[in-house]
Amino acid sequence: MQAWLDGAGSAGAPMPERIDPGSPLRARRDGGAWARGCAAKTVIRALRRVWRRVRGRFAGPRSDGDSGNAIVEFVFLGLILLLPLVYVLLAVFYVQRNVYGVTEAAREVGRAYVTTGEPEAARYAARLAMQDQSAPDGDLQIGWTGPQGDCADAQDGLPQLARGEVFAVCVTRHITIPGVPSFVGARHNTVTGRFVVHVDEYRDFG
Repeated sequence: MQAWLDGAGSAGAPMPERIDPGSPLRARRDGGAWARGCAAKTVIRALRRVWRRVRGRFAGPRSDGDSGNAIVEFVFLGLILLLPLVYVLLAVFYVQRNVYGVTEAAREVGRAYVTTGEPEAARYAARLAMQDQSAPDGDLQIGWTGPQGDCADAQDGLPQLARGEVFAVCVTRHITIPGVPSFVGARHNTVTGRFVVHVDEYRDFG
């Protein structure tokens, strides 16, 4: 029994060394484990503080009862800002489409009239030009003026063709901006296209 306690058992195998709780080796081991545990806790607390700051910066302060209000407010404000923008874009596209239409119509009227000499062919060309821009082809006013004249002073119809004659074709259309009340002048807007025509000096109209 004494031999076993001294480190040699009945089989001759040494007994593992037992460390006294009060020994310096046990104190060093316990101190290292305690230091490692404190370091791990410090790192975890630091990571938690960083996460709270990041989440607070992007999500903002909110209570548990207001957790879904931020999304609702964002959608509501987005609709309030988006609807006027969509309306303005649609109105601009509508006006621009009519401007392109009357500009193309004035050019086609001048070319068709000089080529055929028939006002009906010129009006038909104007309707085709408006349809090409997906704009209504009704309520078109076709007139003419001098090469330096203003379309506001244009005469209705088309002039008599003559050799070497130069004149400007004016095509005007009244438009109504959608969504704008009539008492603010929505029905008093016009778009005008202008095209200068030069008749061939050697053209035979006989």
